[in-house]
Amino acid sequence: MAPSRGLAARKLAARAAFLMILHLTSSVAVLAKPSAAAKNRRLEQVDSHVSATELGRLREEARQMFLFGFNGYMQHAWPKDELRPLSCGGHNSQGGIALTLIDALDSLVVFGEAEALQQAVLWLGDHLSLDVDARVHVFELTIRALGGLLSAYQLLTRNQELLPQGRVDQLLNLAIELGDRLLPAFQTPSGIPLSWVNLSKGVPEGEIRITCTACATTLLLEFGVLSRLSGRPVYEQYAQNAVEQVFGMRNPRTGLVGNTLDVDTRTWIRYDSSVGAGIDSMYEYLAKAFLLFGNSSYLQMFVEAYVAAMRHLRPIGSPWLGEADMRAGLPSPRAWVSSLSAFWPGMQALVGQTEDAAPLFGNWTAVWRRWQGLPELFDMAGQQRHPLQRGYPLRPELMESACLLHAATGQGRYLEAGQVMQNTLVTRTAGVCGFASIADVDTGALEDTMESFFLSESTKYLYLLHSNASSVADFLVLSTEGHMLFPIEDPASGVGPLQCMA
Repeated sequence: MAPSRGLAARKLAARAAFLMILHLTSSVAVLAKPSAAAKNRRLEQVDSHVSATELGRLREEARQMFLFGFNGYMQHAWPKDELRPLSCGGHNSQGGIALTLIDALDSLVVFGEAEALQQAVLWLGDHLSLDVDARVHVFELTIRALGGLLSAYQLLTRNQELLPQGRVDQLLNLAIELGDRLLPAFQTPSGIPLSWVNLSKGVPEGEIRITCTACATTLLLEFGVLSRLSGRPVYEQYAQNAVEQVFGMRNPRTGLVGNTLDVDTRTWIRYDSSVGAGIDSMYEYLAKAFLLFGNSSYLQMFVEAYVAAMRHLRPIGSPWLGEADMRAGLPSPRAWVSSLSAFWPGMQALVGQTEDAAPLFGNWTAVWRRWQGLPELFDMAGQQRHPLQRGYPLRPELMESACLLHAATGQGRYLEAGQVMQNTLVTRTAGVCGFASIADVDTGALEDTMESFFLSESTKYLYLLHSNASSVADFLVLSTEGHMLFPIEDPASGVGPLQCMA
């Protein structure tokens, strides 16, 4: 299969747009070089080397990590949503729809588990009911379940020897049904979706009318792919309108967005701006929506949002992006850093900003070494974790950044970072029947939870990194949940002008 020419052209277009916009904004030092002190804090100053033999061992180990977690889930938790890896039970977090199984479908393809994949698809087609009287989170169910169904459908359609097409089509039918059950959340005066919806009853009276920025703007990929596969534009139209509405709420002076908003009045509830929890994946999805669909408006929005973040959220001389009031745009040197923002260097790699990503990634890996994991919040010096949010729930963002940076640069330092992270997970988080979250990075105490993203992202990114799978990004776009989505060309997407731009 040849690489996607549309995707390649969009990457060139994104990088060309960046060169132009960064040249125009160079006078305000949007990408100012870190200070000598900041450079000294970096973990990786030179390239490193991981032998081919060691890469093979790491690759197989990542595969075994996935199988241990997946088999533990199937034996002890399925069809509940998630595994309790210490007590070997299951619990429901999003309606009891076998969430971990759906989230892991495309990982089964990656790890070559054809029999388990076939059994999963057959069970989902024959037994899964989405008519559940349960309150679910629109953002989480979109990226985990809707994305999982769509990715598996696209992959299996390209590998028809695995299952009859009629069986594969059941995945798309489930995705359409799930999309329809999520649509009532968009019935607000602004069109910005509510955070919660009941799968069988829609939006109940008295539902919370505020949402986070990321919750409202991180539906583009899944709803866009659903529209293009189903032939029903409504899903993408709703998701795109939500993005445009939130983007239009940026502060006119700083260009920043806030964290939380009222969907009815379209006003900000919280004015703190960051690239961490509550906002993070807005940036990611603007970039990836452009790569996936070719709509030039997404690229324009991404560049504007990226420049504003780099200008206002990074203290002078520091590679860290912290926090600022969206109205003032002054970064606070005392802000906590959110572990969710570890995705940023990988996103920078997608748009060609690898030099700026390197020192930031170095700081992230230094923090990982400091605590043998990433606390949910920590200080910019990387020495103190937050007194309350002190755990590490097996998040994948730093593994994703290592994978994407290695794919973009080929530098061995990112393989070494992956080696360190994988060793931590094996030695520190292996439970009785799966991998357990760390409740406190200082003490190493474990928590009886294994989020579904450990199988859909963490193990997958480590496997791809150690497989030297740099060409993956030439064929598809990985969602914020690590789901593999193939570009779907659209004559109205604006690809023509972008080719000229590139």
